[in-house]
Amino acid sequence: MFGTIGTIFFSTTLFAVTCCVNTEEESSFFSADILDFNNWTRTLRELKDGKEHKIIAPSCVPMKNCSIDSDCNGGKCLGIAVGTCNCAACLQFASCKSDADCGGLRGACSNQKYCDCDKGFKCAGLKGIFDALFKICNRKECIPNSTSCFGLPCNSGICSCPTQP
Repeated sequence: MFGTIGTIFFSTTLFAVTCCVNTEEESSFFSADILDFNNWTRTLRELKDGKEHKIIAPSCVPMKNCSIDSDCNGGKCLGIAVGTCNCAACLQFASCKSDADCGGLRGACSNQKYCDCDKGFKCAGLKGIFDALFKICNRKECIPNSTSCFGLPCNSGICSCPTQP
């Protein structure tokens, strides 16, 4: 008697399971969502790729050397005469081997191997050092790594960043 009742119960249960299971899940007793290893690894790969391709905006670095505000990525470039010609880079009568030793001022290193800044400014088309003081030193806009200041460097400042909330 137990055999007949057990067989009926087992066949009814088996029929109920096969009727209610989707065709996608017929091959497995567990849900496809739980055992879908390929889908799981694909999702992780997409998350990883998303992180690698995310554009990270550069942030302001406090106290970084700068020539213009855009060097500070949202901050301000602070200093005295920032972004103008730095004539103080040429030290009169300093020993030199090339114009680079005279602050980069073209024509400033004399044949006697000392810096003649007055001569360098005259080579640049100015009347001399005093003319340069009134026209270009801390006045003329300087473009870094260019000839805008006759080889002299630009005055630099430091970045001041906004406080983070």
